[in-house]
Amino acid sequence: MNVRELLSQYSPKGLLVDTNILLLYFVGQTNQERIQKFKRTQQFNLDDCELLVSILSKFSKIVTTPNILTEVSNLLNQLGEPERTQSFKLFANLISIFGSSGFLGIGTANNR
Repeated sequence: MNVRELLSQYSPKGLLVDTNILLLYFVGQTNQERIQKFKRTQQFNLDDCELLVSILSKFSKIVTTPNILTEVSNLLNQLGEPERTQSFKLFANLISIFGSSGFLGIGTANNR
């Protein structure tokens, strides 16, 4: 099975996103130049972030857990300014929009 078939099969079901991937999303959406400068995301590059955003946009639901969100929040707190404040604004916005529905809707948030 190729990647397109897998995306087609699983995109309606949702995607569980773990800490490092979610952290990459927030750092990349805030300041792409910061990806390789922040010690928690330096193993990634701009292409990885763009691929992540592309993949996330294919899913109708992006699922995470309270523990993952707590860890992401703690790691975002290690960012310098102004990225820390900008990341927390994005983080809070996504939580307030989608938190009550039981999933974090990153894929659908990009389409709004």
